Amino acid sequence: MSKSNSGKPRVFIRDLLFLDVIKATSLSEPKNSKEINTELERRWHELFPDVPFPKMGLKTIINHIADMKCSGLYDIKVHQNNRLGYYNAAEENKVAEESLTYETNNVEKEKILFNVAEVIIIATALYRSPSVSTETLQRIMDCLQSAVEIEGSSYLYFLNRHINNWGIPRKTRRDILPVINAIWKNFLDNMIPKKLEFYYRVDETKYIVSPYFFTWENDEMYLIANVDGHHLQHFKMSAIEDLSLLDKNAVPIRELDDYICRVPNIDFTKRDRGGLTIDFPLDKYCREHVYMSSGDTSPIEIVISFRGALKDDIVTRFGTEVNICKIDDDYYSATITAQENDGLYQWLMQFGDRIRIISPENVREKLKQRLLDALKLL
Repeated sequence: MSKSNSGKPRVFIRDLLFLDVIKATSLSEPKNSKEINTELERRWHELFPDVPFPKMGLKTIINHIADMKCSGLYDIKVHQNNRLGYYNAAEENKVAEESLTYETNNVEKEKILFNVAEVIIIATALYRSPSVSTETLQRIMDCLQSAVEIEGSSYLYFLNRHINNWGIPRKTRRDILPVINAIWKNFLDNMIPKKLEFYYRVDETKYIVSPYFFTWENDEMYLIANVDGHHLQHFKMSAIEDLSLLDKNAVPIRELDDYICRVPNIDFTKRDRGGLTIDFPLDKYCREHVYMSSGDTSPIEIVISFRGALKDDIVTRFGTEVNICKIDDDYYSATITAQENDGLYQWLMQFGDRIRIISPENVREKLKQRLLDALKLL
């Protein structure tokens, strides 16, 4: 056997043994990283009894398997239960895979795993969000570990190492999972959901609300609900405390102005969940309430002009249905629908001289005054 100049066997011999171990696996006999190292160490000491075994790290195993897949010469897969590790699927046939019996004795096809791009989107968003606690982030990453492809595991491994090396990112210490679970159980257990009572830390007020939807905006998860009025209000999940379920039915969303103006053809037949319906255009509603700022007025149409570089920002904020028209070489116009509130003005002010209000005039004047007030502070 080939050895290095120092008399020690070269590491690539271990890698050749690794190739042999992986090829010997199957769907019924997979191996995880610990089992792979155990088998490698056994074979290594058969060849080199007096030489310490150079253990393979998880990242090295992931990289090797990824390279094997990229070569096109091997079909190495992650087991349906990621914790069982990897297997060589080259000798497996479709019938054998579909006949695999689970603990429930149900016949299931192989699970569809998240690919690396999907894992990066989910994990990075949760990593950056301040409203998701470190404990919740770690729990979700652990759950993802059993439902990702090999390359996805590599990214989760990188993210864990980053947290260990550089500390905890900006995070709340509050766990929002129990609050979400309690509200969702309310939706599932009751044909007409019950009202909720909770303390809201943002304005230090106790609320009784009729709950309707969850949504996500600016790294925060919100509950969209009604507080015995005509319009919906928004509450940060991370600021809800002392949540309790009341023995009172929620007000059906179909009775609110926010529903009536967005679903004009009202037909109360075949409505699900006692009027808390799925036909409400949630995405459109959230786009109209910039930064989830609440208000007691209906959205209005605002005509704006802006430089061409802002087209993507306009579409991202207000949706692809916005009609954008070209004015000249570098300027465009569009009509957006939004509620006039602090969120709208904050969004407009960030663009400075690259955007202007054409109509209505009162919105243009209010924006002008806000810019002047900001200038005075400087």
